[in-house]
Amino acid sequence: AEYICFRESSALPLLFPCGNLKREILPKTLKDKGIAMESITVYQTIPHPGIQGNLNSYYFQQGVPASITFFSPFGLTYSFKHIQELFGDNIDQIKFAAIGPTTARALAAQGLPVSCTAESPTPQALATGIRKALQPHGCC
Repeated sequence: AEYICFRESSALPLLFPCGNLKREILPKTLKDKGIAMESITVYQTIPHPGIQGNLNSYYFQQGVPASITFFSPFGLTYSFKHIQELFGDNIDQIKFAAIGPTTARALAAQGLPVSCTAESPTPQALATGIRKALQPHGCC
């Protein structure tokens, strides 16, 4: 029987297509495990040019939302100033949700109370967390 042995020096690096704002957790973890990785930026994270208009439109049609969910720290970074300006003193009425722990930490760093963090980054887990956060106190 033939055995194939891969030496670290002959192994090709893992290709990691990523955005310009990637975090370094995955590259560091792989490097620590001796796995070579080549990062290539394939997209750029930028704010939508109509973010302020879209938020204004929502507010004037719907009012203050019961909750706002963030799916990344960058989404918070790009929209927080607009949300603060738009909702002002009413911001305390809003329940803030995060798709995961990194986004929850970003919310807390902005001084926002995190009403829920999805147990896993799935629509079902997020919906469950938001549903619980929106229940009146004392309700099961």
